[in-house]
Amino acid sequence: MRTLIPFAVLLVFCAALAVAQPVVFQGGVLNAASYGLDSLPNAGIAQGSIFTVFGAGLGPATSQTAGTFPLPTTLGGTSIKVTVGGTTVDAIMLYTSAGQVSAILPSRTPAGAGTLTLTYNTRPSVPVTIRVVRTNFGIFSRNMAGNGPGVLQNWALAESPFNLPIQVARPGQVMVLWGTGLGPVSVDETNPPGAADPGTDVEVWVGNKRVTAQYKGRAPNYAGEDQINFQLPQDVPQGCYVPVAIKAGGVVSNFTSIAVAAQGSICSDPHGPPAGDLQRIANGETLKLAWVQLLRANLTIGAPGMVIGQGKADLAWGDFFRWDAGTVGQSAGVTSLGGVALGTCTVVTGGFSSLVLRGGPRLNIGTALNLSGPNGFRRLPPNKTGLYEKNALGVAITPAIFGTPKNLPFLDPGAYILANGAGGPDASAFQATLSIPATPAPLNWTNLDSIQTIDRTQDLTVTWTGGDPTREYVLIGGSVQSPGQTIFACAERVEAGRLVIPSVVLSTLPLNLSDATASSFGVGRAPLLGGVKFSGGGIDAGYFSYGELTMKNVTYR
Repeated sequence: MRTLIPFAVLLVFCAALAVAQPVVFQGGVLNAASYGLDSLPNAGIAQGSIFTVFGAGLGPATSQTAGTFPLPTTLGGTSIKVTVGGTTVDAIMLYTSAGQVSAILPSRTPAGAGTLTLTYNTRPSVPVTIRVVRTNFGIFSRNMAGNGPGVLQNWALAESPFNLPIQVARPGQVMVLWGTGLGPVSVDETNPPGAADPGTDVEVWVGNKRVTAQYKGRAPNYAGEDQINFQLPQDVPQGCYVPVAIKAGGVVSNFTSIAVAAQGSICSDPHGPPAGDLQRIANGETLKLAWVQLLRANLTIGAPGMVIGQGKADLAWGDFFRWDAGTVGQSAGVTSLGGVALGTCTVVTGGFSSLVLRGGPRLNIGTALNLSGPNGFRRLPPNKTGLYEKNALGVAITPAIFGTPKNLPFLDPGAYILANGAGGPDASAFQATLSIPATPAPLNWTNLDSIQTIDRTQDLTVTWTGGDPTREYVLIGGSVQSPGQTIFACAERVEAGRLVIPSVVLSTLPLNLSDATASSFGVGRAPLLGGVKFSGGGIDAGYFSYGELTMKNVTYR
């Protein structure tokens, strides 16, 4: 018995050691600004850049930040070693916590495939793979997720406020953009770097327009951070979410956005939040907003040149959220279909959930949304993120493939009523109505048949005729599953008749040569918001709208 007790204690002690070992998630070492996944063209950690490690047991339960210079290589018991080609370097620590750690990868780290090992309280993690590259620039976003409004300043001599939908930039204004990953420098990276230029070729893209960088290099007072100064052209697209991306060393960054208006301090979009509501937020109010979307997708399924199924799929979702002056700048927009400024394109990773990223906390408006129409009743329950959704209101694909349901389409022309029953903690009962016209002005995608295999290195022109310019705009987009989902979305005025998608957008998509059915391309119509607004039940501004897309499988090469 005396021999068993120490043995049992030893087992417990060994188990405690195993539990305490830090775990770095595979694929969890990312650019701290873009969060570019390993499957994307902008993957890899640049020499001299800030990177973030995700995992469990990485550091103390209470987060710690390196507050003074010189920056340490150990912080709160956490340290990181990176080994490439037989050379091992110590990362320069910036922040540590149990689930997330940020550090600077020293510029002297060799480029190539290597390993990263994180140690916390003398216990090392299992090494994970890392790819070190010379350049991989990421733009910091206000929501710290790599999308939505970017961290940019409207530069002026007196003051340089951060760009927001309620603090817009002017055409012709100089902007200061913040990010990380321009490339290595030959300075002491544990101290403020001064104005160090890595010598990387940089292109600034604003609203599908190429702009010249006036300065590109380290932010003088911030180790590991880069700033890029540029001037907006006088003909820059205007709106609340004008896309911004950087092509550095031939690699395109994540896409963020800025707000631009020729007059006033508030942005405006015909397919976005009204300037009046944004002004209320600027005045200090908190608004309860709603976006409910009905969508019909006309589908052609199969590899390019080989159709294996055709039909319709009807979807619906509703998002309810709070906006105030603090959260409005973190949102990707009110609408989840093409909130991007008209005449421009953006890219998001993470799939549909990223398109509906709001920034503000979601509202509980009841146990479900109830949708009634000519073909009966559907219930839209909340999912785990608080989004009310129904992925298949109705599906009809011939022949029945991939296990698709055999029920009929739901979103036929007619009157629709949306209600939230008795309501919930954040909204009392409300009701909204919408009419889908029996004979809408036809929108014809005129070069549908010619878009089969898309060359990601070339611009792509999309053309259409018809549509109703008084009530709707044109939405263009596509997606690739590899292994996560990358989506690009463009918006344009109906009367334009065409849109050129620049290669800087398409080049951010991963290849999908192995499975063409995992990628798609579509053109359709979505409503201008002026005619679909509702209120009630404590909702300050709600939008109940209908869109239609023609979708097909394509190959991105």
